[in-house]
This record gives sequence, structure tokens and C-alpha cells, in this order.
Amino acid sequence: MTQLLGGVGLPGLSGNSGQSSAPVTVERNSAPYTGTFSGKETTGSETKSLDAKLQCYPAHDPAFDKTDTFVCYAAQ
Repeated sequence: MTQLLGGVGLPGLSGNSGQSSAPVTVERNSAPYTGTFSGKETTGSETKSLDAKLQCYPAHDPAFDKTDTFVCYAAQ
């Protein structure tokens, strides 16, 4: 998730935790699903916000073989 949202870390999500290193394949020739993400993180008295418009494409990730997987891109 961190890489998909332009390097912004999300609480509770970490990198590879021993999952398969097989590549993720993305079906970019499909029409994208579109949506938005809005989140806030508060550390002490500082609050950071992130609002992004996303385009999401169907994908296959061997680490999540039994779920629908999507790869989402946010414009900078």
C-alpha cells in the first residue's frame, strides 16, 4: 500500500512478511475502477491528511490467491 499511495505509509500495514516473491500481474487493458481514498493520521498534536483519486485495475497476486486483487494508482 505504501508504494501505491506515493510513498505515504499507512498505520498497520507493513512490507513483505514472508509472502511469495512471485510477480503481481496487472490487467491494464481492462477499464479501471475509479474511487477515492481519504485518510488522516494524528501524532501528538499534528494531524496529516491524504486525499487521493484512484484508478484500480484487476490483478493477480499469488500471495492472495483466493481473493479479488486490485492494483490502484493515484495521480500525483
